[in-house]
Amino acid sequence: MKVRLALRALAPLFVCAALFHVYRVVAPVPDEPTWRHALFVGVNLLIAAGLWYEPRWLVAPFGLLTGQQLISHGSSLYGVWQMKHTIDWPSIGALLLMPVVFVLLLLDVNRAQARHR
Repeated sequence: MKVRLALRALAPLFVCAALFHVYRVVAPVPDEPTWRHALFVGVNLLIAAGLWYEPRWLVAPFGLLTGQQLISHGSSLYGVWQMKHTIDWPSIGALLLMPVVFVLLLLDVNRAQARHR
């Protein structure tokens, strides 16, 4: 039950991420493809809905997305530090949040499976 509540509490963060990507679609940044931001508007909204309504199919795609985000935001964090000597805070957020949510999803699926045995 606590895991389910934690996942629901995290859903609004993904809505906020979708809003950030909407902003980047409307106000694009050079060297950042607008189509990628548009894609992540949908991805983040699907994740938010999945965390709220707990579809079991979310675990595998979220695991793949977590890997992609670790590579993408890890590279971004390193690149921003190398070029500007500043911290890329959105990347820090993604690098911390994604694995935590993935573990919570795994715990939620295990809880549901144990309940059905």
